[in-house]
Parts: sequence; C-alpha cells; structure tokens
Amino acid sequence: RESKAKHVQLASGCSVLAYWTGTYCFDMLQYLAVTAAVLVVFAAYGETAFVGTFENLAGTSMLFAAYGASVIPLSYCYAFAFTSPASAQVAIAGINFVTGFCAVIASYVMKNLDETREVNKVLVKVYRMFPPYNLGEGLITLSARKVAADVGLPQGSPFDYDILGRPLLHMGVQSFVIFVAVILLEHVLYRSLADRVRTQ
Repeated sequence: RESKAKHVQLASGCSVLAYWTGTYCFDMLQYLAVTAAVLVVFAAYGETAFVGTFENLAGTSMLFAAYGASVIPLSYCYAFAFTSPASAQVAIAGINFVTGFCAVIASYVMKNLDETREVNKVLVKVYRMFPPYNLGEGLITLSARKVAADVGLPQGSPFDYDILGRPLLHMGVQSFVIFVAVILLEHVLYRSLADRVRTQ
C-alpha cells in the first residue's frame, strides 16, 4: 500500500480477483519451497514423527501446505489495517505467535488442570479459528503419536480426525473463507477510495 503498486495495477484495469489470485499463487509457491526445505531438514535430523514413514511425510506435508493456504490470506486481511510494511510484518508475526505458540501452550496446560479443563474446551473452539493454532496442534499430535508408538500403544492413521483430520479440515475451510474475505474487503476499500476521489 505504501508504494501504491496495487493501486496502479487496479487502476490499469487489473481486476481485484486477478490481482489477489496472482499474489496468492506467487506467495504460496514461495511458501511451498520453504516447506520443502523444512521437510529436508526434518529428514536430515531423523525426525521420524514427521517424516519417518510415507504416511507421516504425507501428513506433515499436507499440514504445512494447509497452513500456508490459510495463513497467507489471513495475513492479507491483517495487512489492510497497516500502511507501513515494517509495522505490518512485526504485528502479524506477533499475532501469529500469540495465536499459535502461546495458544497451543495455554491449551495444553489448561486441559491438564482440573480447574481449567472445562474453560479450555470453550477456548479451544476460538483457538481453532486461527491457522497457527491448528498447525501447532497438528505437530503436537503427530509427536504424541510417535511417543505412544514407542511405548507399544496401537496407533491409527495420522489422518484420523483426532490427529491431523481436524486441523486439516479447519485450515482447508479457512483457506477458502479467508480468501473470499480478502476479495470482499478489497472491494469495500477500493469502492470507498473511489468514492473519496470522486467527491474531491
């Protein structure tokens, strides 16, 4: 927004849908390249909980891909509130840290305390509205599955609803809903800007 590059493209005839679809695809490709590098690091360090079997590798890959697909448009929504790229980057990183790492730790602690277990059941429904929490929850359940397997407990598929199924479903829905929200927000803001220009 600071450089007005988006405004120039929209004013030149590029549609809102085409602009955001192109931006989303470019960002997603960059994200997937980083994800591939992360998976290589997991394999190099022997993280069998995530890449030890084909099922684990497929589940981890889908979890990261679903996270990128949902958190990228969410970041676009957050960015509408900022005019400075630096401020947006810091704020969005902070929001994702709180809704991801902090929320996952808080949920884990609260569900293991009798006094807060019932409250946590309500809060988790709010946490799951944010992709960073779903990513953290998925990684923790994959790790817990590996620990359970190490002590001889029977394990189902990593794609079971209670393991990766739930976070994958939530982030899949969020990726579509949030992207639609981006388009709607852009239409509202662009129309508001156009109205201000006409009245000047």
